[in-house]
Amino acid sequence: MSDHFRVLGIHDNHNASVSLLEDGAIVFSLQEERLNGIKNFNGFPSRAVHRALDFAQITLDDIDLFAFGTVHNPAWKDTAAQIRQYSAPTWKKYLADGFKASPFFSLYTAKRARQRQKFLATQGIPADRTRFYDHNLTHAATALCCSGFYGTPALILALDGGGDGNCAGVYTSRDGDLAKVAVTKEGNSVGNLYAVSTFYMGMMPLEHEYKLMGMAPYSQPKYYEGMSRALDHILSVDGLTFRRSTVATTSNSFRALEAIYRRQRFDAVCAALQDFTERSVTRWVQNAIAATGLHRICLSGGVFMNVKLNKLIASLPGVEELFVMPSCGDESNAMGAAFLAYKEHCAALGTDPVIHPLSHLYLGEAFGDETIRSECRNAGYTFEKDGNINRFVAEMLNQNRIVARCSGRSEWGARALGNRSILANPKSFETVSKINDAIKMRDFWMPFAGSVMEEAAGRYLVNPRKIPSPYMMLAFDTTRERESIRAATHPRDRTIRPQILPREQNPDYHAIISEFSRMTGTGCVLNTSFNLHGSPMVYHPREALETLTKSDLDILVMGDYVIRKET
Repeated sequence: MSDHFRVLGIHDNHNASVSLLEDGAIVFSLQEERLNGIKNFNGFPSRAVHRALDFAQITLDDIDLFAFGTVHNPAWKDTAAQIRQYSAPTWKKYLADGFKASPFFSLYTAKRARQRQKFLATQGIPADRTRFYDHNLTHAATALCCSGFYGTPALILALDGGGDGNCAGVYTSRDGDLAKVAVTKEGNSVGNLYAVSTFYMGMMPLEHEYKLMGMAPYSQPKYYEGMSRALDHILSVDGLTFRRSTVATTSNSFRALEAIYRRQRFDAVCAALQDFTERSVTRWVQNAIAATGLHRICLSGGVFMNVKLNKLIASLPGVEELFVMPSCGDESNAMGAAFLAYKEHCAALGTDPVIHPLSHLYLGEAFGDETIRSECRNAGYTFEKDGNINRFVAEMLNQNRIVARCSGRSEWGARALGNRSILANPKSFETVSKINDAIKMRDFWMPFAGSVMEEAAGRYLVNPRKIPSPYMMLAFDTTRERESIRAATHPRDRTIRPQILPREQNPDYHAIISEFSRMTGTGCVLNTSFNLHGSPMVYHPREALETLTKSDLDILVMGDYVIRKET
């Protein structure tokens, strides 16, 4: 019998994921999409469960508790079903909202709970070791426990499209326990408005919201301010909650939004939505600070994937310390659920939990030399070993070559943090065009990100409060040094979404940037996720080689090996 106490956190809906918690520390975390190739996979993460067990060299019998970050698990939807949901006639959406508000909905949720438990039993997960937690509370627990603020006075804010009846929550914590201050009921969601607007613009809701955020800086106030103020008549801030002014819920807001957006410029619509979101959420944050007197802030929930919003929150006068949960959509709730189950276990024993905050996000698997060589041979590629692979990568970047890197443990979440990344010289717009046109097939207006050595961050970023940003969850204004990293900044407003990289977090990746800095004087490299458009980030060397084959990449680095495409 193991002396370790293990909890397997599982998120079994949109962007399904698992997290393995061992004695209060996250030791493994993985999204199902990385294994089955289905972007934002909605369902049970069966493959990720088994990879977690294989990683720890344990079986399901060695898991003490299985924890889920929702009580009610909505029906699984693939991409086609999700589009049908957003495109359904208004009357159908009214019926759905009416059903959720009726007494019959509780009968439906009870039936779903029985079906869920029956399904889990088929996966070898026993009911007596299973725990289910409120969705919004789990978001809050995720941020608090991962932040490093656990055990100190903190304000935790959770904001998303909704789950288990709520879409926003204000919580406080002084000793590690969460106290609910206020929650907003589903149907009054900023996240809903952003998702429905994304659908209105012809893009995929719950996936392409970042494209609207990226387009927003191209507009001007004279074009978008009127629309932004009109959005206030759909949803507004009421103290510590959000409140809609329409009969229709925010998930049923297409008609109301269409009336505002019709015949308006694409960029102006995006800017209006972004401006409304920033004004509304910053007001809510300020109200929460004033009500609680707390200035150490944790943010979680999908709305806080908006780095421009987070930039404004970081600059608010009442914010002294800020932690934004990385990849804070529902995929992160596997972590929060695991922490809640562990805390519940410790409380039952009368012991204090030992909570280990996140120190990095390299929580997936690494693949050794034998796997790399075998996959190269199977794919028909030759390879060569380089005695100083980090210097080689830096030299290639200095020559304006584009290098894909699949090395070390895979990063968890939505952001590429160097181990599953495409890297380029941040000064060269030529490489940007090649990445956009021939590799990633991205929308022309979308900016790339940059990885900046922590010791060089002050040269490029305006960050007077020295807020850490190791996970690309904040945007920053740039200094006059921006020209040397211009390809990694937003082309319009010259902000940057950086990974501020401490050496100890990823020594090999830091060494690449350090070598590049020695050669060029620039302590930053352009970094974008290693994937083709519409596909998840690569995970295994096999997917890395498939992406090399299907794109115009010509250099791939895996471990100490260099793989080149034949010309």
